[in-house]
Amino acid sequence: MKKKALLTSILALSCLFGTTLTSCGASAAPIPGEKGDKGDKGDKGDKGDKGDNGQDGKDGKDYTQNDPITDQDGKDISSNKFHTDSNSMDEALSNIKTLNKQIADEGYVLLKNEKGYLPIKEGSKISVFGKTSGTIATALEKSGFAVNSTLKNFYADKAKSGEGPKTKTNGSFWATGETPQASYTDDVKQSCNDFNDVAVVVFSRTGGEGSDLPRASFAETKGQTSAGMAYPTREQIESGDWVPVGGAGRETNPFEHYLEIDENEKALLKALEEDPRFKDVVVILNSSNSMECDFLDDVKTYSKIRAGIWAQSTGNSHIAAIGDILKGTVNPSGRTPDIIEKDFTKDPTWQNYSNNLVGNEAGFDSAMGNQYTNEDTTLYKDYWDQGYYGVEYQEGIYNGYKYYETRGETDGEDWYLDNVQYPFGYGLSYTTFNWDVVSARPAKRMSLDKNDTIEVQVKVTNTGRVAGKDVVQLYYSAPYTKGGIEKSHVELGDFEKTGLLQPNQSEILTLSITARDMASYDCYDANKNGFKGYELEKGVYNLFVGKNSHSWAERSTTKLSYVVNDTIQYDKSTETGETIENRFDYISDEMKNKTLSRADWEGTFPSRPLWFDVENETTIDPLWEAEYKATHNGSAPDATVKPVYLKKGKARLVKSEDWLKNFELPLADKEKGKKESGQTFKIDPSYDENNEMYGGGKAPWYVENGPSFRDESQAYTSTNKAPIQLSDLMNTSIEDSKWDEFISQFTVKQAIEQIVTPFNFQANDALGMPVGAHADGNTGIRKVFDLIAYLQAGDRIESDKTVNDLNPTLLSSTFNKTLAYEYGNKTGDLALWQHVAGWYGPSTNLHRSHFSGRNSQYYSEDGVLSGKIVSKVTKGASDKGLITFMKHFALNDQESHRDITGVATWADEQTMRQNYLKPYEMAVKDGATMGMMTSFNRIGYEWAGASYKLLTQIARDEWNFKGIFITDAAGTDQAGNYMSADMMLRAGEDMSLDGFAGGYTPEKDTTGVPPAITGVSSNAEAMTGTQKAAIFNAAKRIAYVVSRSNAMLNGEGLQPLGYDESATDVKTRFGSVTNYDDIKKLQIKIGENVNLSVKDADLSNVKYVLYSGDLLGLTLNEATGEITGTVKDGIAAGEYKICIGAIKDTLANKDYWTTPDVNYFYLKVVA
Repeated sequence: MKKKALLTSILALSCLFGTTLTSCGASAAPIPGEKGDKGDKGDKGDKGDKGDNGQDGKDGKDYTQNDPITDQDGKDISSNKFHTDSNSMDEALSNIKTLNKQIADEGYVLLKNEKGYLPIKEGSKISVFGKTSGTIATALEKSGFAVNSTLKNFYADKAKSGEGPKTKTNGSFWATGETPQASYTDDVKQSCNDFNDVAVVVFSRTGGEGSDLPRASFAETKGQTSAGMAYPTREQIESGDWVPVGGAGRETNPFEHYLEIDENEKALLKALEEDPRFKDVVVILNSSNSMECDFLDDVKTYSKIRAGIWAQSTGNSHIAAIGDILKGTVNPSGRTPDIIEKDFTKDPTWQNYSNNLVGNEAGFDSAMGNQYTNEDTTLYKDYWDQGYYGVEYQEGIYNGYKYYETRGETDGEDWYLDNVQYPFGYGLSYTTFNWDVVSARPAKRMSLDKNDTIEVQVKVTNTGRVAGKDVVQLYYSAPYTKGGIEKSHVELGDFEKTGLLQPNQSEILTLSITARDMASYDCYDANKNGFKGYELEKGVYNLFVGKNSHSWAERSTTKLSYVVNDTIQYDKSTETGETIENRFDYISDEMKNKTLSRADWEGTFPSRPLWFDVENETTIDPLWEAEYKATHNGSAPDATVKPVYLKKGKARLVKSEDWLKNFELPLADKEKGKKESGQTFKIDPSYDENNEMYGGGKAPWYVENGPSFRDESQAYTSTNKAPIQLSDLMNTSIEDSKWDEFISQFTVKQAIEQIVTPFNFQANDALGMPVGAHADGNTGIRKVFDLIAYLQAGDRIESDKTVNDLNPTLLSSTFNKTLAYEYGNKTGDLALWQHVAGWYGPSTNLHRSHFSGRNSQYYSEDGVLSGKIVSKVTKGASDKGLITFMKHFALNDQESHRDITGVATWADEQTMRQNYLKPYEMAVKDGATMGMMTSFNRIGYEWAGASYKLLTQIARDEWNFKGIFITDAAGTDQAGNYMSADMMLRAGEDMSLDGFAGGYTPEKDTTGVPPAITGVSSNAEAMTGTQKAAIFNAAKRIAYVVSRSNAMLNGEGLQPLGYDESATDVKTRFGSVTNYDDIKKLQIKIGENVNLSVKDADLSNVKYVLYSGDLLGLTLNEATGEITGTVKDGIAAGEYKICIGAIKDTLANKDYWTTPDVNYFYLKVVA
């Protein structure tokens, strides 16, 4: 039986009736997944002897990443063999779902619990209010509460209660869909007579990729129930005649934003306030994004609200926690991962986010307000007729709690209480705890040296009546000099969580922070000592052992003080010895004197970027004037009204031609870069040889004579294999010259095939490179569009075998590092069974604003909380051989304009390093991550995926990142305009995700001149020494990472997996996406004996194992592949899916996952 290289064993089902069922064992096509993230920049080459594609070590020290590697428990896993903790795929999936329930138990945040109102008695008769309350009502029923079914059914009936929430990409109005009070019928109202022990009110918000949440409610028609797009143009604002109208629930004020409750939601609370049948109200906020929730404590208006819970996710695995918390079988222990202020519009980021409530033109750009303008006031367009957009992080380091705690320290407690609803790290419990600091090393009031670590031990005792968990947080406060280096008054240093403590039980937690952790990055030499970099300035450093970010203000909080006698400068990387220095001076210069400073809050407070100059301080803000008119029946403000004025200054969106041209691609012939004119994308030689960004000399990636590849005519094949196989290097450090020998066996085309890939690690049988499927999604092993994940070979895993439940905001709210590790590890365990080698996650951007569309996929506003949680996730996954592609590197903190030529992100280098790069740095150093995905946006002028400064100089040279970078989806229409594969390779990026724009695939490319910018150029003119080295190094890093992954199948696969080398079409090469289930169904009668066989005559020394599904009482003989017996009693007629694999007969069950061949079959049971 002749097999294609891509095929593995073919299993056949035959039955007594003479029917033969054949499994199509071809590898299923890679999933085109959600828009993927961008990859990491490549290495500069070996650090040893200087070569064409390498550089000298900086100081002679050995800073290489050493093998062996150890797992979480210190176990040596340097053999790069990975073992499952499960006995089947089903068990692995079940383990994750069980863990997700625990994450919800510990992540839901109890915001309010007046006089210990919660928990409530199980069996209480409750009415669950809110249009989006259906799933929660069902969960409460399952938890043993008597739930008002009439009310529940009313909300489910759209004809009676309304259509519900409506959203629109880039919309200016999203409808909450809350049911108006007029829609409640008499029978619905009367149904509450018997269900009035408690009123549970659910308010929900949503978000997602591709669109940020509306910061207003501008509608096309007043009161519309559908989502809408009605942003004003610049011309409308300038005219002063524009008066917006609000959609449903926002008619009174169209400037209300999506994250505050609307008029219908307020009316619901008011109706309950006035209803004598209800004495108590519990509010559940079902939203991953923080909501304005000052109404919870508005006792004058809503006196019946006894408790409030923030439930960040109510996915299938999480939602049971709601009932358990309400009835007290679970004691909540979640903490807020973001500060929750009372008025989101007063936050510094409000002024510089998304489109700032302004549109441009009709059509595609109608919601795109922050487009740069020529000096003649026309919108700037490049040679592809594309505009450019920007966002300025004017708040600097003062994001989230760092602003509110710092300003609270300078402006006083009253200011803080007026502005903050709940601090960062806040959360209540049903029990009480007492803390004792039992030790601190070094002892407090001692001086700190450069490499000191402070270790604090805290004894936590449960002093209440019920079991519970507590969180201890360690904050530090660095000395600040007015006008010097910007510093937050407090910053999170560490945190730990107890186990479940019974009443009177204690546990000692150990928290630690290094002196280096407390250093600030001085990108401007603000303290005038002639140094730019990380500094631990002399003075007193106070540590606070607290319950949340505001504990520093409480007298009862333990404070530990340490002294730094002389300023300490950290100028070298501890990982590589590389000099740490400014990498983004031109960006910091752009932001100089534009960034918020605690030396002058009012004078430096952020302002909206405008397209016109503000000549004086008496220019009225046109948006304020429009809001006044909208809320006063169109009347203009009179002289008695105090207006809001714009800040005097130049138009920040108006730029010179020289400034704007920096966005353009460095193409040799820009005209031929246009879509309609031949499409050639040759890089201008000056980009390598005379690069102005690097002083006008040779770029740091420049190589005179590149390495050699094997000639295409001598290419190794599946029948003539290369002498060095990838499996030979599984335990070899990347610095070893054997890797160069291995890659020199590739032809250029074979190397490029590893680089431009459709959601996988590419197979090459000739060189022993296995297929390694990639799964998209931050919520688990899944594929976003149709929820199908593909096995490495064989059939596909459908949505019932994927995970789509994890909510990163919820996970970070647990403040539990162990749970984070377990989630990563169990995700990695499931990936073993599903043959997924790469995971496009976890997403590691910050909650810069509450309005980011993807906050549900990100962890926190804080880099340290994010970094410590993410590091555990990546470490857990890595310990199972799953390559985690953390995304989106970097500063991809909004969805608006992200892939329209890449929104230009401007932040000074202190802000970048201390806030937005911090979690990635921590995961590289502490989390063993071997992958990162770059972002669509630009860092300054440069696309992030082409930023040598970001990918190579910082991530690789400073952090010692040895993994690979992959781009975000390079095949999209807009991304295809600027995401140059040749530029990305120079920067150190390794893989172009789905970079098949223009019909390009490496195997179809016969000229070396790809028809799209996302293709890799390989013709003679393009193959300079620099291009050769870039391709070579990327292929080397990819191979190195694959060798450290589960794609190697522990060397236990039945045969190496390759591909059909004769195939020229990408679909032929990777197999068909056809669902083979229709030809794998077998009818079985209840009560009759079954005798089936899945034996493959071509295979010997194998055994057949059940991957997933239920054999219905039948027996699988592992040695013979026979399925025999009768269907057990109680099995209903229907189709039952089973998944069977063939593996080496010498393997133990913990290695069953290593089979490269897994096939689904359907057993159709009939009466």
